[in-house]
Amino acid sequence: MFVEGEIEATLQSHHTLEQLEIMHAYLSNRKRRGVLLVPRTVAKEARFLIDSVFGDKRISVDSI
Repeated sequence: MFVEGEIEATLQSHHTLEQLEIMHAYLSNRKRRGVLLVPRTVAKEARFLIDSVFGDKRISVDSI
């Protein structure tokens, strides 16, 4: 399993999007799944970001 963690301040950064694109490509090529771990305060925003950019369920969002 592949796990990426982000804090609220970095969720919308260009660097984070690049990391997620790399993560998605890696997971897609290997037919695996990953998790984006974020604070509860931005969980809905993170789910929207993942769904709108990638449109599949390779990366799920979990919150702490």
